[in-house]
Amino acid sequence: MNKLGAFLEKFVIDYGVKYVKNNKEKVIKIANEKINLPILNEKQEAELMEVVYEILVEVAEGLKK
Repeated sequence: MNKLGAFLEKFVIDYGVKYVKNNKEKVIKIANEKINLPILNEKQEAELMEVVYEILVEVAEGLKK
């Protein structure tokens, strides 16, 4: 990969991690609106989205390394 491509990849990952971390409630709310699991109520779905959020942050931070 050329230097510009490497820079853009790092920038996008860094920005994505910062955005997700700084907008936790918004990210969880949007994810919860997109996913409907009939076996769960809204509170349970929100709790599940919080777990998914934590995993997303961990994966994104792993990409930075």
